[in-house]
Amino acid sequence: MGKLVLSVFFGLAFVVAGVTSSFALQSGGMNQKTGLWSFVSDSDQGMVVGMKYAELDVNVDLYAMDIGGIKTWYPPVSILRLAGRAGRPVVIKVTNKSSAEHGFHLSADSDYAAPTDMNIKVVLKPGETKWIGIPISDLTYVTAAGLLRYKCHLHEKHLGGYLLIQK
Repeated sequence: MGKLVLSVFFGLAFVVAGVTSSFALQSGGMNQKTGLWSFVSDSDQGMVVGMKYAELDVNVDLYAMDIGGIKTWYPPVSILRLAGRAGRPVVIKVTNKSSAEHGFHLSADSDYAAPTDMNIKVVLKPGETKWIGIPISDLTYVTAAGLLRYKCHLHEKHLGGYLLIQK
């Protein structure tokens, strides 16, 4: 009887430990519409972890544009420093400065499987701007390699870039 109670106790402890770690990955909240750990908004009045984008600094500005006849996301490399953030979410502002519709796909360049995989996809009309908010707790789990890749998922030949994460 004692061994049975002890084995049930340890079994429950393992289940609770697994559930707790899965909630930690999503502590910033999961977007119910897209199923992503990001919060996409058409204006700076959108919110991420209870804070309006207008109240936060934009950490990365990215633009879809034509440079010398080549369609690209500019700049090709961006650096994001996480040190000293004190839990503030990361805000990425993406703007389509071209005359055609473009996609924005941000993903972790890693071999990790879900749930630690980031896969944000946004479609921007000409002249449109969107804000993407990522809770810092979720970002630290998907950037083990310290590198995120962004590209146009609608047009494979367009040039993308990299977001280097410095911890």
